[in-house]
Amino acid sequence: MPAGIVALAPWLDLTHSQPSFHLNTLDYLPPIVSDPSYITKGQRSHYYTPHDSLNSHPYVSPLFASDSATDKSTHLPPTLIQLGSLERLRDEGLMFAADSFKHSPVRVELYEDMVHIFQTFATRGDKRAKDAFERIGEFVKRVGAAGVSASRAKESADGFLFVGEDCLEDIGRVGALDIVREARRELDAVNKLERQASAPSNQSRWIQNDTSLSSKLSVSL
Repeated sequence: MPAGIVALAPWLDLTHSQPSFHLNTLDYLPPIVSDPSYITKGQRSHYYTPHDSLNSHPYVSPLFASDSATDKSTHLPPTLIQLGSLERLRDEGLMFAADSFKHSPVRVELYEDMVHIFQTFATRGDKRAKDAFERIGEFVKRVGAAGVSASRAKESADGFLFVGEDCLEDIGRVGALDIVREARRELDAVNKLERQASAPSNQSRWIQNDTSLSSKLSVSL
């Protein structure tokens, strides 16, 4: 077991079951992989598995693994996950910490208006990207100082922080779950509108029926 884990926007769900993957279209991550040498629509959508039926396996998508309140052998070591609020992988990171491994010492930092791997913006002088690197360093130091002490490790890692440009807010586990629930409602609304837009309206159906009737009359005449 490592002393700690630092995960920058980890890809935890290859099934794309979380709403942010579909809603956060401003992120530069593509929604699909296009490579006819390996990818077959409806059968294989990723390089990592030979068939999509394996994408929900916990070894492939850790979001579908879980820890136990009573079995510490299932717990993660102190873990820091940094996410951008605008990235596709946001919700799977939140759910991994708030639900799948809610008994483990996991700290999530959600950076406002940031996309996937925004930490690279530090080279361009972005303040929040620089702050993220500083927080990583602080986390590593705390975990190293904590050693094998479970209580110290827990103090070093637990929590859900929303990092804005000029603010830092502890939103807690409930706040993290609320973000995903709200995104789920938004995605449901979007999907409903798309279904309504794709379905023929009563007027269009009447026009189609009328055209068909006119054709029959023309033939009979």
